[in-house]
Amino acid sequence: MPAFLKVFIESASFFGNNIPIVAVASLSFIAYLVVSGYLREAGVFFLSIFSLLYSVLLKNIFRIPRLDTYAGDPTKLGDMYRFPSSHVIFYVSFWGLLLFLTFKKDVFGDGLAVYLLRIISVYHLLFVGISRVFIGAHTVQDVVAGYVFGAVYLAVLIYLSR
Repeated sequence: MPAFLKVFIESASFFGNNIPIVAVASLSFIAYLVVSGYLREAGVFFLSIFSLLYSVLLKNIFRIPRLDTYAGDPTKLGDMYRFPSSHVIFYVSFWGLLLFLTFKKDVFGDGLAVYLLRIISVYHLLFVGISRVFIGAHTVQDVVAGYVFGAVYLAVLIYLSR
């Protein structure tokens, strides 16, 4: 596999591996929504972050151990078990809601920024699952379950935003 393709795929997991970046991005979007007068959307976007806790709850219900190929820290909250993929659940909730909001009203306008947000959101949504399997953190089953559980959480968020 070409090196650029490997980096492109593996990079999809980067956002979910960096809590400070998640915090800054989340707070930035929430601040933008509040300042723009979209308080309901800001609140719902805040709830998207709680999909991380939802994924940890699911992992502790299923209790399926990590793969031998996993190089993470199994003592960290949410890293002890692999099923379902927390990255995928969070990405579907976070990036899925962001993508939804780019099509709702004029939350982000219609300029270049909204198209960039859509491209970034779709990239993360499409490649996080491939990335998690590729780096050895999850199986296809873990990733598919992450998409399903993430879609359920996202559906609730979208319902709350209406």
